[in-house]
Amino acid sequence: MAMPFVEIIEMEYDDLTTEQKADIQRYDTYLRGVLSSLLGVFKQASPEQWAAFSAMSVDPVLATLDDSAIVPNSTGLAGAKDLTAAEFKQLQVMSRGLVKLAQDNLPLVVKAIGINGSK
Repeated sequence: MAMPFVEIIEMEYDDLTTEQKADIQRYDTYLRGVLSSLLGVFKQASPEQWAAFSAMSVDPVLATLDDSAIVPNSTGLAGAKDLTAAEFKQLQVMSRGLVKLAQDNLPLVVKAIGINGSK
């Protein structure tokens, strides 16, 4: 399905409508909150330490599991469900990608959320 042609006009923030500004502001609050939470997690547990633990302890075990094997939820998080090994592995890849992305862009993250990071 082809995307309709949309002409891109570069404007300044002040040129946006009140509704557009409100949308950007709502998303800004969400985006910076996500980054702040991620940095808060980093402060509580070093991503490098978890990656090393995972590489030595978890990865070899996950490699032996069939993708359809069930990994029970042990978190106690409300509404969290058991995952298949394939889903668990995908979340692990996503988590490592977030860590790498945040580390590679740390100056921008600090600019966005300040030096304190999490509340």
